Amino acid sequence: MNQKKQMLQLCKKWIGKGVLILFLFACLSSCQSPLDADRKVYSDQILSATQTLVRTEDVHVVKEDEIKVLHQEEESFMPISPSNWGEQKGFFSRFIVWPLAMLLEVLSQVGDAGFAVLLFGVLQEVLLALFQFRSHQNAWKKRKIDTLLQEQIQAIEDLPLYQRKTLFQEAKTTNYCRHHVKESSGILIKVLPYVLMFGMVYAVYRSASVISGSFVGVPLVLSPLQCLQTGEWTGVVLYFVLLLVVGFTTLYPILQMIHLQRKSGVKIGQVQSISGMAKNAYRMAQIVLSLTVLAVAFLYLNWPIAMALYWLVRTLCSFASSRLQQWQEKQWEQNIILDVSLPSDSMDEEPEILQAEQATLAHENRKEKNNA
Repeated sequence: MNQKKQMLQLCKKWIGKGVLILFLFACLSSCQSPLDADRKVYSDQILSATQTLVRTEDVHVVKEDEIKVLHQEEESFMPISPSNWGEQKGFFSRFIVWPLAMLLEVLSQVGDAGFAVLLFGVLQEVLLALFQFRSHQNAWKKRKIDTLLQEQIQAIEDLPLYQRKTLFQEAKTTNYCRHHVKESSGILIKVLPYVLMFGMVYAVYRSASVISGSFVGVPLVLSPLQCLQTGEWTGVVLYFVLLLVVGFTTLYPILQMIHLQRKSGVKIGQVQSISGMAKNAYRMAQIVLSLTVLAVAFLYLNWPIAMALYWLVRTLCSFASSRLQQWQEKQWEQNIILDVSLPSDSMDEEPEILQAEQATLAHENRKEKNNA
């Protein structure tokens, strides 16, 4: 019965993940790209909360909007009307991109567009941290219960391996129910940051405030590559600051491991002083660091500076949130006591498999005696 329940729970979990992935893929595929071949946004894709003007050199003016272009002195502008929620096509544009773009428009009224992007990144991480609090506590309880159960099972001598596994699964299910621990945390909390990131990409490209806005004198629509070509060195500096911050936050766990190893008198480079698992983890961390920095460098080289600002503040806030979670775990270790125990009935009753093995062994002994 326990195996059937576990199989059903596993099937439900993977079916739920599959349905959610298909749902997200359908949402993203239904959202058309707002950019042309020169990575300029189409004028009919621009979102604005108020009546405003954008420079025609920053957008791709479609034929329907050519009549709206206003020529003033050396520059040409095009008026943008307020966007309505009902005019958006597709679930992703209507329920994710449009609300994010309107939030950027409102925040831009407080300061400039660059400040709006930074503030949005901070607000997103704060809200995600609040949503993830219960999920984080649930994950900590799971790890704590599993560790305590494994210690108790290891203390039992002369217990076969298969019986250890069965006992661990039964005890885990019982203790999870006792302490109200869920087997799997909500997949929505894990997927939500990526949905917001993709929504933010489209919102940055389509927001009128971002298109006409700047940060420290750098137009937010320019990419780091364009900043390098036009001599906007502030944008190039922001790009390299982003790479340094991403590299440091990815490298920080490795630095922590090195610090702990040195504190315990073990050197990372000594093969005889460190286990194979720890060495593999160290090498894997180095590979992850290199791939992460390369991926960010490749992606954000052609993305607008606004996205570099967004990812920079999001990385810093996420790093601070992870440090806060470590502090919370230390507090839970001191203040929360989990009563974890093995089921008594499973220890008293002998499994059917063990009885069958004993019966087979007794039969073979009788055969040997008869042959003798």
